[in-house]
Amino acid sequence: MSYHLEGRLLEVCNGKVLCPCWIGEDPDNGTCTTIVAWHIDKGTVDGVDAGGNTIAAVAHVPGNILQGNRTAAIYVDVPGAPVFVGKAPSYRSKNPALGIDLDIKNPNALQSTFVFDA
Repeated sequence: MSYHLEGRLLEVCNGKVLCPCWIGEDPDNGTCTTIVAWHIDKGTVDGVDAGGNTIAAVAHVPGNILQGNRTAAIYVDVPGAPVFVGKAPSYRSKNPALGIDLDIKNPNALQSTFVFDA
């Protein structure tokens, strides 16, 4: 599978600075509550245009991410997804069927760009 994707990344976490979970460190507060989203501005996957799509993940990690036991939901092509402008005072995601109930207040938020190639 070949792909080239360019876009914007938003990472929100209840950690003290940046989310330590993604590098295998223990969460600052013992558990990690996070929302990560990628908005694809332009790109293709096996020649199919993927521009304009958004992929978002919400997760609760009760300890070190490498130990498992995490709960996550993945949303693909989120209708009306924001294009990550500014920092919101809170982020909320609730899906009782999946056990997801996140309410992150005054989070650390990282906004960046990405390029994925393969």
